[in-house]
Amino acid sequence: MAAPIGLDIGSNSVRAAQVSQGRKGAALERVGQVLLPTGAVREGEIVDPDVVVAALRDLWKSAKIKGRKVSVGLANQQVVVRRLDLPYMTESELRASLPLHVDGLIPLPVDEAVLDFCYLGEHESDDGERMVRIMVVAALRTMVDELLSVVRRAKLDPIGIDLDAFAALRSLTPADVLAERTTEMLVDVGATVTNLIAHQNGAPHFVRTVLFGGQNVTAMLADRLDLDLADAERLKLELAEDEPASSPPDDVSEADTDFHGWLSDDPGDQLTVDELNADSDGTSDDRTAGNAPREVQPGVDEATDVVRTQTRRLINEIKSSIDYCATQRDIPSIERVVLTGGASQWPGLASAMADQLGLDIATGSPLQTVGNGSGLSDDELAAAAPHLAVAVGLALGAQQ
Repeated sequence: MAAPIGLDIGSNSVRAAQVSQGRKGAALERVGQVLLPTGAVREGEIVDPDVVVAALRDLWKSAKIKGRKVSVGLANQQVVVRRLDLPYMTESELRASLPLHVDGLIPLPVDEAVLDFCYLGEHESDDGERMVRIMVVAALRTMVDELLSVVRRAKLDPIGIDLDAFAALRSLTPADVLAERTTEMLVDVGATVTNLIAHQNGAPHFVRTVLFGGQNVTAMLADRLDLDLADAERLKLELAEDEPASSPPDDVSEADTDFHGWLSDDPGDQLTVDELNADSDGTSDDRTAGNAPREVQPGVDEATDVVRTQTRRLINEIKSSIDYCATQRDIPSIERVVLTGGASQWPGLASAMADQLGLDIATGSPLQTVGNGSGLSDDELAAAAPHLAVAVGLALGAQQ
């Protein structure tokens, strides 16, 4: 039987990771990615189903993935996550009564939502009553139906749906991290969506989706400097290359700080070393064989100001979430931030986060939880790692 496959449908690409379990633990068997044209998926929601279906078919062909059973990720504004304390009841009782408990607590009509929950544990109330704590997930049914329809049209068999945030948490919390009892804020920065997850020992305390990512920075550069998106992306990459070597935190390796992410210039191509050195936000780069990139030099000072402003914007969102967690007496203080995602390495982001948040910033990698059986070299896979947290986590979740 083919190993489970995690399917991450992002704003700029579709990604798949196939993870098997053996005597030596989990191993990444196949991995691939195909770019999406701008606008096919907007802020995590599918806008052009036909384009996404075609991309999924290309992905299975180019990555030579065996198997059709997929666990699909979900992250957009049509998904609501709430933590809830209830008088103790069994899991079956919780599931049966969940609509009654969340009615009025979520900004979605209960009869139009798909509901699920994550069990977090038991505790006693101040009055000594036995309580159960759950994290409720509610998603608009029409959006979920559209997602599943697209997956099935690509001749795939969706065996489950999971939050991108939960998938990233699963792939970024290896056993040695869980043993530390550290309370972390995971920050998964994508093209237009950033997931924030506060957890201790792998148990989520707080989940938030922010509609902001690396493509927003590129778009702002294009608007302010009157550039097309390709030139704006190249300029952003040049700014990244000009960052002082001392900017990233000490525990971020050289491979992790390479801003050139893991995207193909040709949506039909198989993953190669060249793809691993293409741009990280979905804007195709002319640096392919025989095509030297055009030099982009307009308004470097203004461009730097744009990037810094947008960096502060994202960090303020992270800080507000950390501050909120600090007001909750049952959430331990956040001790460090773990940064991942395809757009997590834009110029100065890690160092600015360390300065403004006053916390240690670590780089998260799903390769801590899976071995390499993909056929890629370890260096190639390390370059791809920031993009794979969700897909790997979805595949791992499908095995549970």
